[in-house]
Amino acid sequence: MKRAGVLLLTGCIVITVLFTSCATSFVKRVPPRPVSLMGEEGNIVITVDALKERELVSLVFDGIDELGARSRRISLELKGQDDRYPLDLSSLSMWALLEGDYPSFLVNTALMYVPSLTRHEVEDGPTWFSQKEGPISLRALGKDAILLTDGDYETAYRRYKGGEVLLDEETTRLLESASIGIYALRPKTFFDLGLDLPQSVFEQSETVVLLLEKRDDGSYGVDAIITMQSEKGASTLSQMVRSGYIAQLRKEGKAVNIAALREMFLIEGDRVMIKAMDLPPDQLTELKRSLVGII
Repeated sequence: MKRAGVLLLTGCIVITVLFTSCATSFVKRVPPRPVSLMGEEGNIVITVDALKERELVSLVFDGIDELGARSRRISLELKGQDDRYPLDLSSLSMWALLEGDYPSFLVNTALMYVPSLTRHEVEDGPTWFSQKEGPISLRALGKDAILLTDGDYETAYRRYKGGEVLLDEETTRLLESASIGIYALRPKTFFDLGLDLPQSVFEQSETVVLLLEKRDDGSYGVDAIITMQSEKGASTLSQMVRSGYIAQLRKEGKAVNIAALREMFLIEGDRVMIKAMDLPPDQLTELKRSLVGII
């Protein structure tokens, strides 16, 4: 009787373990956020919250309003063909993901009837489309994404499908929390931020994170986290950015609040942090023009 009880108990334990392992094995893996798949060394990542940036999105999708109205986020990775500074927009190649209400069957069926597109059949991959007289290739994927590139589509598709995560969770969250998030790992060039920063600043940086947040009055505040290759480089950068910002304020005829500047520019070791810095109106206009042109 005692032996039978032990066998029964052992059997229950085995069954419990089996069911537990089965339940564990069927846990659905959460797919990585699309922007986290971007960010190879030297490239620049831009992600736009389309719900916050409706005006920008309407300019990007001018003439195809329905596509813009369905979008939630636009993320793209830019690769320059040279290191000219500021960033030479004419030399950029990119791949991008549009997130939104984009059912693949409906979108891809519609693309089949666009006269300016060519359909490409692939034996071991999905059908995709390319411009007959342009560089763009694209395809809708799943229920909520459109993948597009001005390079080789199959290479971009493998990047997306492979799911290799390049950005950590914290960086991804920061970028997606902003109206416009910009990231670069060891960049050789960058956008002109209107602070008269030399190219060497970016060449000596490890990572650059810029977070642009749209205010109620339409202006933008910029938060930045720039990690340099040394503490000395961080100290030099902080002084340069502060001086450039003060010069910009004086140019605009604004008062310089030294106490506020101390809170705005902070250093922690090799990291420079900038909080709520005003983006000059002319630089904002130029940046948005650049984004519209790129996207």
